Amino acid sequence: MRSTTAILSTAFLLGACDDGKDISEPTRHAIGKADKAGSCAVDDCGGQAADGNCFCDTDCVEWGDCCDNVEPVCKAPPQACDDGTARSLLCDTPPVCAAGLVTAVQKGCPRCVDPESCAAPGAECDDESTHSPYCDTPPVCAEGLLKALQRGCFACVDPQTCAAPN
Repeated sequence: MRSTTAILSTAFLLGACDDGKDISEPTRHAIGKADKAGSCAVDDCGGQAADGNCFCDTDCVEWGDCCDNVEPVCKAPPQACDDGTARSLLCDTPPVCAAGLVTAVQKGCPRCVDPESCAAPGAECDDESTHSPYCDTPPVCAEGLLKALQRGCFACVDPQTCAAPN
């Protein structure tokens, strides 16, 4: 009887521990220097190192899981392109950046920027304003348009003319 109770108890506990989460996705947590493995390759900038548990993105400073060579390989220390403005709660979630670009908070919102120049593609359409708390949530722009900060609010504009479509 004891062995049957022990087997049932063990089976119950194992079943109770299954929370349905996909364990194949990497868990993000601070890692110590001795536990850190991997290095950044040019293609790893913006994500997890292909050969280890460290990261090569702008969030690695906050998480404490940066690869040792993130600065020289990815051409900029994480968050080097942030302009120091406080992040507005009205901004989009951080964008998924194309290869070669990194996320930086500029004029209050996260944007994809070139890690060497810190310029956002299409930044020539931005005016000198800062994101206003009186603006609506920034729009999701249709294909062919880019998001630009004009008069304190984000608008979808034509990248050639920097004007909003009619």
